[in-house]
Order: sequence, then structure tokens, then C-alpha cells
Amino acid sequence: RAMRMIFDYVLDLIYPRKCVFCGKVLKKSDICSDCLETLPYTKGDETTQKLSFIPKCVSPLFYEDKVRESFLRYKFAGIQSYSVRYGAFMSKCIENNLDCSGIDVISCVPLSNKRLRKRGYNQARELAKHLSKKLGIPMEADTLIRYKQTIAQKDLGFEARKRNLAQAMRVTRHFSPEEIILFISNFLIYML
Repeated sequence: RAMRMIFDYVLDLIYPRKCVFCGKVLKKSDICSDCLETLPYTKGDETTQKLSFIPKCVSPLFYEDKVRESFLRYKFAGIQSYSVRYGAFMSKCIENNLDCSGIDVISCVPLSNKRLRKRGYNQARELAKHLSKKLGIPMEADTLIRYKQTIAQKDLGFEARKRNLAQAMRVTRHFSPEEIILFISNFLIYML
């Protein structure tokens, strides 16, 4: 136990904990009190997005400023540990806005093999793992496969994103009409 405490102390000296959103050095947490108070949280009707082809879509935060910068670091700079904080925000959003009792499975957007090799991990899959554990809902990460490489979505508008993804993925198993799937894509949580 003493060796573990020494190891953790040295590790904190070399790699100090930082706020996931602003980068401020912290002692114990992964989010500073300023960010905890001032992040662009969605509230009320803002939490739910209206999409014609999806029954319900929720998000805990607006994807802007510090949140966007943080998520881009998570996706492209390999800071996989951010998934713990994001997962905490997302699970609270789910518990507050969705009926968890009816959800059968959690899944996620697949990455192409090329992007997976480049990033080293699938960020949506990491979030799905945290949500599965926190909410006690089984995860099936491979319900979709991406068989067609697409261009990056980050600079595309809504219609261009739809065209870009058309015919790029396939479902790998049959879902009954009664099954409810929680589908994770970045900070968006789709209930299908």
C-alpha cells in the first residue's frame, strides 16, 4: 500500500491531473470548479434534439468552445482518459431524460479500420463502455460495421453528413421492433 501511494505521488508530479475542459492543474478531480459551474449545459427542452428519423436524441452539453476543444483532444490527441468525465456527464443526462428501464442494449458508431489505427481507439466505444457499466445495460459494440471509408464529418453540415454516411455502414444482427437501443456518437445519445 505504501509503495502504491509513493508511485501515485510520483506519477502526479510527472503527469499532474488537469481539468478535462480548460487544462488547469488539479489535485484530485478531472474538472475544475470554474468549468463545473460554467460549461454550456443543456437544460430542459435544449437537452433533446428533434430528428425526424430518430425517436429521441439527448446531449448533456452544447458542442461549443471548451467542450468542442476538449472533445477534439479526446478524439485526435489520444487523451482516452477523458471518457471517464464525459461518461459521467452522459450517464446523468440519460438518467434524467430517458427511461433506462426499457433500454436493451448500448452500442456505438464504428470507426473505419484506417481511423481506428490512426487514433488507437474508438472514442464512441469508450463512452459506451462507461455508460454500460454505470447504467447496468449490456453493451454490444459491433452492432454496426463500417465497410466504406468516408470523409471526416467535422466540417460538414447536416445534409452533407447524411450523404457522406449513406451506405457506409451495415447492421450486423437482427433487432426486434420491441428492442430499444442506446446508440452513442460523441456527445450525442440516440434512443432507437
